[in-house]
Amino acid sequence: MISIESLKSAGCDVELGIKRCGDDADFYLELVESALEEERYKKLEDQIHCSDWKGAFESAHALKGVASNLSLSPLTHISVALTELLRPRAACDCQELLNKLLNARKSLLRQ
Repeated sequence: MISIESLKSAGCDVELGIKRCGDDADFYLELVESALEEERYKKLEDQIHCSDWKGAFESAHALKGVASNLSLSPLTHISVALTELLRPRAACDCQELLNKLLNARKSLLRQ
């Protein structure tokens, strides 16, 4: 289970994330759990695999926004780079960044 302490130890700016949630730590953790749902990441993975570059850009951009708003720094840094790589909405070699993003997500879930 994800906790404030585990997120802090993973490098997330938990205080800022909680502040953005009206200083409600329980609500913050609910949003973090939702943000880490596998479905979001699977959709991005499928879009990249199927060369749906427009969809992949939109998914990466959405993940970047969610990670940024919740101050999930390990995900934010990678999703920013992935979003910029996908911004032209054209074929690109983004598998390495995708793998890093998926691994960072798994790491946060294991904390």
